[in-house]
Amino acid sequence: MAEALKERGLTPTHIVSSTAMRAKTTAEIVAESIGFSGEIVLEPRLYLATTTDWHFVVKQFPEAHETILCVGHNPGLEQLLRKWSGEEIEMPTAAIAIVDVTATPWGDFDRQVLTVTDVLRPKEL
Repeated sequence: MAEALKERGLTPTHIVSSTAMRAKTTAEIVAESIGFSGEIVLEPRLYLATTTDWHFVVKQFPEAHETILCVGHNPGLEQLLRKWSGEEIEMPTAAIAIVDVTATPWGDFDRQVLTVTDVLRPKEL
């Protein structure tokens, strides 16, 4: 999946992960695979996050970063993508939703300023 990100020119400048061991390990594997040298931010709110939790976390992203990788869990991620896009989006393990956000700064984030542009699923690549 890291290769899929690199092929699309989506190398994150910031990584935020749930504190769950599986999510943290996934974030570390992706970071190593893409040569990410920054710190992986472990965010406790992303463990069993609701759409409200996700909204709060996104609004707190550092302004200097434009490409951010978030590692989280279901059912929260699918609920979040449904709320953001109005569509049912299946997110199996290791899937990546690519979301284009036009808000700057992050503190101005609102779901009306984003578009889910693609979903990468391991079995489809």
